[in-house]
Amino acid sequence: MSVNIFGQEATEEKAESARLSSFVGALAVGDLVKSTLGPKGMNKILQSASTGDINVTNDGATILKSIQLDNAAAKILVNISKVQDDEVGDGTTTVCVLASELLREAEKLVMAKIHPQTIVEGYRIASTAALQALEESALDHSSDTSMFREDLFNIARTTLSSKVLSQDKDYFANLAVDAVLRLQGSTDLDHIQIIKKVGGKLTDSYLDEGFILDKQIGVNCPKRLENAKILIANTSMDTDKIKIFGARVKVDSTGKLAELERAEREKMKDKVKAIASHGINCFINRQLIYNYPESLLAEHGIMTIEHADFEGVERLSLVTGGEIASTFDHPDKVKLGRCELIEEIMIGEDKLVKFSGVAAGQACTVVLRGSTTQMVDEAERSLHDALSVLSQTVKETRVTLGGGCSEMLMSCAVEEAARRVAGKKAIAVEAFARALRQIPMILADNAGYDSSDLVSRLRVAHYEGQRDAGLDMTKGTIASMRKLGVTESYKLKRQVVISASEATEMILRVDTILRATPRRLAADTTAARSIVKMKSDEDKTKAIGPHLVMAYSGEPGDTVYFAEYIERNLRLHQIRYLHELRPASAASWIRRALADSLRSRSPYAVNLLVGGFDNSSTAIEEGKEELGGAPKLYWIDYLGTLAEVPFAAHGYGSYFALSLLDRYHDPNATLEEGLATLKRCIDEVAKRLIVGNYNYKVKIVDKDGVREVSL
Repeated sequence: MSVNIFGQEATEEKAESARLSSFVGALAVGDLVKSTLGPKGMNKILQSASTGDINVTNDGATILKSIQLDNAAAKILVNISKVQDDEVGDGTTTVCVLASELLREAEKLVMAKIHPQTIVEGYRIASTAALQALEESALDHSSDTSMFREDLFNIARTTLSSKVLSQDKDYFANLAVDAVLRLQGSTDLDHIQIIKKVGGKLTDSYLDEGFILDKQIGVNCPKRLENAKILIANTSMDTDKIKIFGARVKVDSTGKLAELERAEREKMKDKVKAIASHGINCFINRQLIYNYPESLLAEHGIMTIEHADFEGVERLSLVTGGEIASTFDHPDKVKLGRCELIEEIMIGEDKLVKFSGVAAGQACTVVLRGSTTQMVDEAERSLHDALSVLSQTVKETRVTLGGGCSEMLMSCAVEEAARRVAGKKAIAVEAFARALRQIPMILADNAGYDSSDLVSRLRVAHYEGQRDAGLDMTKGTIASMRKLGVTESYKLKRQVVISASEATEMILRVDTILRATPRRLAADTTAARSIVKMKSDEDKTKAIGPHLVMAYSGEPGDTVYFAEYIERNLRLHQIRYLHELRPASAASWIRRALADSLRSRSPYAVNLLVGGFDNSSTAIEEGKEELGGAPKLYWIDYLGTLAEVPFAAHGYGSYFALSLLDRYHDPNATLEEGLATLKRCIDEVAKRLIVGNYNYKVKIVDKDGVREVSL
């Protein structure tokens, strides 16, 4: 007898259906990005649906981070691409394409009635043989300085050959090598600042020894300062109000107002004296420095730089050796930053601040120029990939050959291993070898050459002992990659094979996909002040993300302003970082914004509910019974208190609704049962309140996004 243990909206896919869904999603992701692979790969235009902003890129990680996916296997491929980007900095497209090709071969074997576990075991044998062949072919020239620098230069050229900087790859390869060698073996790229300035051409870019901050020196301050002692701070330099929580100051004359202003100025004077007591001659603040404190600091002979954003002060702290201070009562406990020279420089038509002779002598700045914003942004991504790969190569100094040489070498080794394997596993091992050969095949296809002919000739060359043979993408022939200088990082290639094979194994083991029941939120549509109804059609819910919705109650003006502020900033985050905040992160950030307003002159009187569907890889891993993700609900009050809850309510109606929800709430309820519970709560509110006749909006958030339903 078949028993359904799931709610009506919880879905389940089993066996072949689940496996087919996984294969289709993964193959679609691989097909999406494979046209960008190699030196002749094509670009993609990424256009924001909300703002219309565009990015032109062929970077695999950037493309995959910008698309919304509803397939679990596809998200796994996106995640391994992100890991590749974090670990090595390049190879994001290759790892995704290789994983999809391994799954394509596995799909054929599954259709031929070979069990997934047999395929997994064969793939494990094949990946071991491939990694062993890759390690045996790796070269290490770290003992020879000139040859190692040439290896780094060739790696940078190979990395940049598929980027927007390919026309000037020699110039930027030298620039990247010089920057990384300054790190003296460190992999901390925070010491390398990248400044983007639109104007000029790409080859106007240059490497500057020192740290450049994209800010301006304050008014009435010297534009040059030697032997700088720097206090880096994150503190409010606005006129300090005398704040008492929950109180308001009422004045009945201009004299009282002037007295209050004098008290505020005296507080600011004391604060500036405390700052000056550190014995500094330069004060850099993450927040604004207003006119009055700026003039006081100038009187003490202190140079000021304001509004150095979070990244700016963090990097300054790192390169100058100082600590970020927020209080100034104990000068002896604050570590100051130091540098030999601070000066104002011009790049194009913009003024910037340069720090020379910093404590971290390896710090440097790359100034990127270009004709358009899109060009400069893509140049930054390209250069960052090269810097990341080079910094890892300095640590793991072995190198391998590119141009499809390493993949063909591993493919031949895997085919040799298949001859020593008995049974159906040998078929899986051979399938792994065919998937590896797809990488040079795609390289040739993207360049417009006859891929079948080229790859077959390359395979023959390797079996004849030409272990450095690869594809010359300029001439469309087989050539020695060692002579052409087509070199790649050993760590990069190794990580590609490991990540792709592990992701493939994970997807092959899937036999069921479970998707959770969505959360439901409801809010009435009345805006009121005291007993006066201001509006009867206000939507007190707002979709603040593709899988996030916020409901609010409180003062009508506060609720609208705060909700719009949250919506704009979360949209800005999604545009800037190309991904949606998880519900937990969004709720935490909203709580922080509300708490910060309590310390301002005009706190928001707003109570909130934040509902969302967390479809991140972490949620999938944690939610064993909710494999497709997890619904989340957070309760936030006007004091900035945050709690994750199974159900919640705000407003006068919450006094009656919560007891009903406590009694009738069921996390596995169907949509109809959930709506019936909400209807029960609404009827109870209408019965209890003297003034009634409210309209309500009900919204659902699940894996498909946010949508409205009717009661």
